[in-house]
Amino acid sequence: MKTNCFCKTKEEDWTYDRELGCWYVIRTCDTCSYYWEGPDHTKTNLSVLPTKDTPRPVYNYNDPPVESLRERKGKYRIYCYDHLGNYGKPVRCDEFNDIFEFCELNKFSHSRINVVTTSDEICIQVKTGLYEFPPEWKMFNPQVTK
Repeated sequence: MKTNCFCKTKEEDWTYDRELGCWYVIRTCDTCSYYWEGPDHTKTNLSVLPTKDTPRPVYNYNDPPVESLRERKGKYRIYCYDHLGNYGKPVRCDEFNDIFEFCELNKFSHSRINVVTTSDEICIQVKTGLYEFPPEWKMFNPQVTK
């Protein structure tokens, strides 16, 4: 699955999603007919704009507060990495089903995902869309045909 193109004509529209606690991007390119949208969990800092062309989000602070995924308590922390090795604040989870669903949704849009326990042990690792650890999860990797 292609989640980015490197054409010079590519356009990106970035907005900050308070509930996700990260920047959300819509990428389009007329040159290669590319389209993708989704959250970038490597970019979690509201003060750091993803690109120089990104307008700073304006919030109405009278709106009811929104709980972010990153403010939840959980015994597992999920870190997402971009192609440069940068990562943002972790998403916290307690249930393996939630971890699996998160990994499935984000495994192609981030170069690496590490799921870490509270004792800083990696218990699940996904690289370039493939589960590397634990061995039991490798069955969820797409089968490569030759």
